[in-house]
Amino acid sequence: MAQGTAAAETDDDETLRLFRRNRVPRLVAGIVISVVLLAAYLFGIQSYRSGLGQEFPVQSPPPGGVSVVVVPERVSPEAQELPAQALLFPAPDLLDAAGSLTREVEVRIQPAVEGQILVFPAGEAPSPQGIVLPAAGIVQQYPLDSYAVSVTVTARSVFADTDEALASQASVFFRVPGWSAQDTNASPGAGRGEVISTLLVRDGSTKSIALLLLLLMVVLATIAILVTGSATRGRLKLELSVASWMTALLFALIPLRGFFPGTPPLGSWMDILVFFWVELILMLSVAAVAATILVRARDARHHQGEPR
Repeated sequence: MAQGTAAAETDDDETLRLFRRNRVPRLVAGIVISVVLLAAYLFGIQSYRSGLGQEFPVQSPPPGGVSVVVVPERVSPEAQELPAQALLFPAPDLLDAAGSLTREVEVRIQPAVEGQILVFPAGEAPSPQGIVLPAAGIVQQYPLDSYAVSVTVTARSVFADTDEALASQASVFFRVPGWSAQDTNASPGAGRGEVISTLLVRDGSTKSIALLLLLLMVVLATIAILVTGSATRGRLKLELSVASWMTALLFALIPLRGFFPGTPPLGSWMDILVFFWVELILMLSVAAVAATILVRARDARHHQGEPR
């Protein structure tokens, strides 16, 4: 009994010495991780706020013409579509004293999935109308995917069975949470129309959160490998709790995969390069730990059955 107690105390002393010796590296690692998380948090908050802090610009339509503003409501990556509202701002000479149109205005937005031709009746104040624009991109590149939008906007007035082209300005007012518009520009199109184009990308907050989650998945897989290696070599006391922890981790990562901002589709590059491999490593680790437990249990029964 005394020898067992002495051995236990020796192991405790050795463990305490190892703990104290590794205290500084652990402290440095904790500080580095805290700084990285804080920087990512501040960057994500700033990126998210910057996308929502824009103010709607004052419109100045050309004399005798109109300004058309496309206001996206959301981005549909899988359908490669951009649902939006089209707002019409006529010049003062196209409005009466009550703010209603003195003549019918027809706006064409091409190409468009829905709402290619928008009609604003005479005698009414122009109200927003829904449109759906094509947005070409590859959703499997999440969170680095981007979607190109380019449309031509033309306007015509209809009055007394005659119509004429109107001078038109076109622009995009983009304020969709989780997204940002880059390289937005307008250029003269055919006739008196205008071509507007923009590139839609996920903002920094979405990218930073997604990349951090992927990094943590890799870290968890690495820890599982280290634990499995120590357990199978006998350097770690092997219990069923180790296998239970790995099994729980295996199934916990599946719902976590569905919590990525923007709900990326299954089969994205992050699945092919990270997620599926992390799950595979965890499954192999669980299998290795379970097999080691079975082998050691068999050996223990064999030794107990040997004559003394």
